[in-house]
Amino acid sequence: MPVLLSIGSWDPRREHLHDWIAGKLAQEYYGGRDEIPRSLIKAEKILPILDGVDEIHVQAHPQILDSIDRATAGNQPLVVTCRSDDYEALTTTTRAVLAAAAVVELAPITPGDAAEYLRRSAPPGDARWEALSAHLRGRPNEPLANVLSTPLMVFLTRMAFADTASEPDRLTDTALFPTRESIEKHLLDALIPSRYQSRPTPLGARPHPSWEVEKVERWLRFLARHLDEEHTHDLAWWRLDRAVPRWALGTFFGIGGGVLLGWAMAQTFGAVVGGAVGVGGGLVFGFGGEVVETVWGRSISRSEHVPVRAVLHKGGRFRLLMSNFAAGTAGGIGLGLASVLWNQFGVFWGLLAAVVAAAGAVVLVTGLADSLIGPVQTALLSPRSLLVGDRGMAALRSVGLSLGVALGIISAVGVQDGLVIALGAALVAALSGFCDTAWGFFLLVRCWLALRQRLPLRLMRFLEDAYERGVLRQFGAVYQFRHSRLQEHFAERHGIGRRRGPILRP
Repeated sequence: MPVLLSIGSWDPRREHLHDWIAGKLAQEYYGGRDEIPRSLIKAEKILPILDGVDEIHVQAHPQILDSIDRATAGNQPLVVTCRSDDYEALTTTTRAVLAAAAVVELAPITPGDAAEYLRRSAPPGDARWEALSAHLRGRPNEPLANVLSTPLMVFLTRMAFADTASEPDRLTDTALFPTRESIEKHLLDALIPSRYQSRPTPLGARPHPSWEVEKVERWLRFLARHLDEEHTHDLAWWRLDRAVPRWALGTFFGIGGGVLLGWAMAQTFGAVVGGAVGVGGGLVFGFGGEVVETVWGRSISRSEHVPVRAVLHKGGRFRLLMSNFAAGTAGGIGLGLASVLWNQFGVFWGLLAAVVAAAGAVVLVTGLADSLIGPVQTALLSPRSLLVGDRGMAALRSVGLSLGVALGIISAVGVQDGLVIALGAALVAALSGFCDTAWGFFLLVRCWLALRQRLPLRLMRFLEDAYERGVLRQFGAVYQFRHSRLQEHFAERHGIGRRRGPILRP
């Protein structure tokens, strides 16, 4: 089974090739579990296609070919892709080769092939491509023929001049386009206006949303810059939280949790206690991770919130709901006992019991949830299905935690004294279950970015539409720009300049 793997994130100095492949397959297809990928690799049931060797960091270049050769023992099926010049430089500087490997180099598109393809792409009777075809055949060594020697530029040319009112022979004007760079820039600039023209929808097809070209270009420039700063080609919706300041999301969760908890405590213990608990709880709820990172020196990253990459075991959704209900109940009973201790023995013992109860609930939720995850099914491997699955998980966790906390507090304190506290704590638990998911963060992220006019509020619909229009491509659970040159182009127009080195994923 051939499997395409972008190899730019592999560091041959630190990780064996088989370990890296098993990790990638486990991440994309098996919910993080690597038992099946390792067995497939051992039995030689997969054909790894390692795409983009030239994207590995330059410091690891001396070990690349030797590490691949030792991992495959010279006889395991493997395909490695790389730019020709980079591969030649790699073998020259490292004096290493892949044993028993056949080198296949893609030939450039000839001017005649490009001219014939463009001419045939026009409807019958459309002679707009004749002048350009004659120019390509008659001047095979000029900039236009050099530009149209790659599939990307031929595709962009066809897209840019698909409208029957356009004039592709303008590309032959050497006064307007004297260099290869000027032609490429014109074709790249023309892609978005040509793909986002308003056209009639074919019978039975879903109509495309109406987007303004200027806004589309601004959104794509933002995405290109974000990917460039993250040193990756993969546009994963659950990683867009890195484009939002940490304080923004922390403030939302802190205010939300603090207000709910403070209100509940104020109803029972008075405004002073409620205000103090609300402020303290809000700070912990919103910025606890940053405090831990500062004190302990350990990184608490929001990027660890990844979507559900796996389906649950049989009956797992019910078990997940009940496990969160059980964890919430345990935490609720602990919080109820904490309020009793507060009244009977003072603030210290009450706060200590509350902290222990909250920590125990977190440990139970994490452990029980992890134990319910099973192997992934291929039906989930799309950005939309991952989003829908994670949204369902967020709802289950929120319902289970909130019900459990509420009933736990009531059972420990009583209905008359604990009803208001139970309500406030249940709302905080629901917020916690919601925010501890990739979907929860994504909902806030897209609202923030829409308010800042960085991206549209209907972000997923925009990405799906860009994929349908051919601007993006889908690679498993993530989107990518159709070609790395497109990403570079939009990043350049954002004012950061063309990348001078290979993209390395962290």
